[in-house]
Amino acid sequence: MLKVVIIINDLIERAKVKSYLNKINSSQEQFEFKLVAEFNNSSQAINFLYQNRKIDILIIENYLSGIFSGLDFALLAEKEFSYSSIILISEENDNLNLSEYQLNNLNAVLTKVSNSDSFINSLRMTAIKQKQKVKNLAENRKILEDYQKIIDYNNDAIFLLELDEKNNFYYKRMNQSCLELTGYNNRDLKKQKSDDIFSSEIADQLKENIKRCATKKEKVNFQSSLVFSSSRRIWDINLYPIIKNNRVKQIVGSLTDISEIERQKKKLKYCLEHDLLTGLYNKDYFVKKLKHLEQKEDSSFSLIFININSFNLYKNFYGFEKSEKLLTELVEIINKILKSSTLKVFIENAYFAVLLESTSKNKVISVVEELKKEFSKIKLDHIEFDISVLIECNDNNQKSLSDIFNSTIIKLKSIDYNMRNSQKSVFYKSHLNFVEKNNYNDLHHSSNLLELSKKTAVEFNLNSEESRKFMLLAQLHDIGKLAINKNILKKGSSLNKSEWEQYITHVDKSAIFVASYHDLAESYNLIYHHHEHFDGSGYPDGLTGKNISYLNRLFVLVNFFDALKNHLYYPFTKEKYYFASLTNREIIEEIENYKGKIFDPELSDEFIKKLILGDK
Repeated sequence: MLKVVIIINDLIERAKVKSYLNKINSSQEQFEFKLVAEFNNSSQAINFLYQNRKIDILIIENYLSGIFSGLDFALLAEKEFSYSSIILISEENDNLNLSEYQLNNLNAVLTKVSNSDSFINSLRMTAIKQKQKVKNLAENRKILEDYQKIIDYNNDAIFLLELDEKNNFYYKRMNQSCLELTGYNNRDLKKQKSDDIFSSEIADQLKENIKRCATKKEKVNFQSSLVFSSSRRIWDINLYPIIKNNRVKQIVGSLTDISEIERQKKKLKYCLEHDLLTGLYNKDYFVKKLKHLEQKEDSSFSLIFININSFNLYKNFYGFEKSEKLLTELVEIINKILKSSTLKVFIENAYFAVLLESTSKNKVISVVEELKKEFSKIKLDHIEFDISVLIECNDNNQKSLSDIFNSTIIKLKSIDYNMRNSQKSVFYKSHLNFVEKNNYNDLHHSSNLLELSKKTAVEFNLNSEESRKFMLLAQLHDIGKLAINKNILKKGSSLNKSEWEQYITHVDKSAIFVASYHDLAESYNLIYHHHEHFDGSGYPDGLTGKNISYLNRLFVLVNFFDALKNHLYYPFTKEKYYFASLTNREIIEEIENYKGKIFDPELSDEFIKKLILGDK
């Protein structure tokens, strides 16, 4: 049941409103309204509402009673009787501008000429909103009660001090946390001083800050590392003065254990300033540090810059785990050669910097030579790396440290770009050397493949440019297998779905590898499409017929013949694999079987004639 109070001076209007209430009550709707009071006088209504605050709906006429209008009453009710929802009734010609007021509880504004349907509909809507508001108030009240419990049972150590006229202070009361901390109970606290309760270390700090709080008549906050119960913790201590008659008569103190917070702050500070993988300072910290050091006069600095060229290729090729291992090995060398006090920075990607202050050029050069020597020893899975090391100094102060930093990073990126030439790259050459040394076993084709490819180029009358591309295709088409799980490459049986999906990524990895070098990039498409099939059943793009380049249609025959001839495990399609050394006749039968499907029919016949039967 919703309680209603009417404040209406107009007798006729008041009677209408009461009849509307009776009408809606008699209609047996979901809401029932009880008229608990009616007034024609604002002052009487206010007195009633102060004594009966839980009134659901106030129906107020906007009339002038002395200096107090109905709108004034609504504004008062908004602040003083916020539990209630309001319906305001005005004259038809009243010009009410409600936009300038904040009336959150005003649910409807009706005129005296409004019919019963308008009033009843407004009353229904007001009832719905009031029900929800009452529900929300109950929930908020429950929340406040919960908050009160939290305060009552909080872990902060809270105490109350009593001060005399000479600002001598005594402990009057402590909460449970404070009592447990000190080992006292409130009965024994009376007239106790800090020296009586705390150790001299704690007592002296408290006395000093309590006097400051009493003298300045303001809150005092300080932090201190204190020992309670044989445990040293960091405490945040607040002292709040209670002032009466312009004198501090009491002080409320609180001790909050912030040991964990301070630990987390240190951890956060470390994370903000360091790279978490390498443990070195990060770029943001380094840039700020350089600007700070630029203010130092008569100081000389040397900067050593380091970059692993082709790092992105290594990461894309072998994955994050191995690339992180590479960075870690490099950092171990840097930390071993340079003392811990040296400012060492991981900038980004695979760029590093080291800042040396007041160090002779000879010493810097010696450090760099030692770094280069150790860097040259880095090998992961037989792969070697191109690592650039540059020295920059500001001893003539012509350039700021920040300018040196920015310009050298550009230099390193330029070197990285120029190193994308296969003939200059140790990284590239180490891959080829590794493949050749283990007789192409890791690529799962024979060392005869290059010889067979060369012979094929001659037999099919490829010109010099076509022959060069064909030989690059033969040499690098499976380089991506170095990054494939070795258990998949030597499984010896059908691959499951997951293994097959990983296996076919070798074409993408091989193509990315060659595309990373300017002088090999033209081979990208040939290598990327070396597993396309004539009928479109190949991968990665499912090209068909003459849409597959001539060299790819020819090479797929060479690759097939080499695998079947040399007893290699060869996942040919998703459903088919080979793992046997076949005779020429058996290989011819396999090629005939796949003519028009896997192989170009014309090239198949020509290949059999020139490269297989021609061998007899």
